[in-house]
Amino acid sequence: MRTATSLVVRTTPFPHTQSDAPAPGQYPLPLRGIPAATVEPPRTTATPAGTSEQAIRFTQALVEVLSGGRPLRQVASWMAPDVYDGLQRRLALGTGRGATTRARLASVHTAVVEPGVLEVAARMVHAQRSRAVAVRLEHHTDRRGVRQWRCTALSWA
Repeated sequence: MRTATSLVVRTTPFPHTQSDAPAPGQYPLPLRGIPAATVEPPRTTATPAGTSEQAIRFTQALVEVLSGGRPLRQVASWMAPDVYDGLQRRLALGTGRGATTRARLASVHTAVVEPGVLEVAARMVHAQRSRAVAVRLEHHTDRRGVRQWRCTALSWA
């Protein structure tokens, strides 16, 4: 498979001085008829300690809710009201939600997109079928002043 970074072709050698060299990860992409562009490496922020584990626990509980093995009210404190209501409506449309097998997470990937915002991409396996789950968690301060993660967006297929 060819990716954008595998297509990077250097047209001129780097100068010998450090001050004239391009920033790390920025290389020209010469394409015929298109002005040269630069590629910047993705900006990442370190994940606070324990954040990934909390996200994984929440995602596992959510997967169990989606498969019918756990009641929705058990994840209510983690969810924004509009997301909770949307999930409740969508689950009510489903038929035969009796859990015969337990759903499990096959893989989970977390990314801090900005301070206080975490996005989770996961693959769940239920009844020998794989499904994708995407969650956005944001730090939220409740009325008692306690900071906690809150699910502000949810999508699954």
